[in-house]
Amino acid sequence: LKATQTVLEYIRSKLGEETFDTCMELAWSILWNITDETPANCLLFLDLRGIDLALAVEKECSSEKLDLVRNILGLLGNVSEVQELRPRLMNSKLLLLLKRMTGLKSLRDSSSEASDEDLCLEASYNAAGILSHLLTDGAQAWTVSDVPRQDICSHMIASIRRWPVDKTLGINYWSLLPIFRVLRVQHTPASELWAVFALANLCMHNSDKFCPMLEQEGGVELLQQLVARTRPMDDNTCSTIVLANNALEKYREFKLGQ
Repeated sequence: LKATQTVLEYIRSKLGEETFDTCMELAWSILWNITDETPANCLLFLDLRGIDLALAVEKECSSEKLDLVRNILGLLGNVSEVQELRPRLMNSKLLLLLKRMTGLKSLRDSSSEASDEDLCLEASYNAAGILSHLLTDGAQAWTVSDVPRQDICSHMIASIRRWPVDKTLGINYWSLLPIFRVLRVQHTPASELWAVFALANLCMHNSDKFCPMLEQEGGVELLQQLVARTRPMDDNTCSTIVLANNALEKYREFKLGQ
């Protein structure tokens, strides 16, 4: 817990100096790591006004340091996985930022080692993941009236359908259960689409790790149920089924190769 407070104080000092360097990026990466599946640190981040700090840093540096913003979004993704903390993410400025980042196309950062396209997709993926968790709580939990829930859903679907599933993302999971929790919620197609994209991408690019995890944690059955479920067909439903089948196909290929 002390580490969270210390790192936040350091980031505030860097923000005051208007210094958005590698050390600032590393500080957000540390917060991303120490909040992973650690609700106590997520709560402390919120209590110490971490959301306000994140918004302030993003406002000053987003056009220059997309890799830093990606780390901020990764941290916020950890917070969004804690259901009891999600109401505190109902902030219009934050939701508008997430909407903008979900549809991100291109920002230049010549100092980054990763390509511009890779960073854009990773930032978009993280932003959409946060929104997906928020959306799973249902319409009654969406308390920000000036950012309509349906607008967010429509924007997410349009954005995710443009993402290349064959692009390797710099993302990692110790468990797929947070994605499965999103996938089990059937009332919000936008969240479901994000979840199947995540599983298809992970199984495609790191099958040795994620295909066994998919099986052990119950994801194969979830995907099979999704594909078999009867519902009206539209473009989004087709995209969702295609991605779910992609993940299942990679799983079958992995099993045959063992």
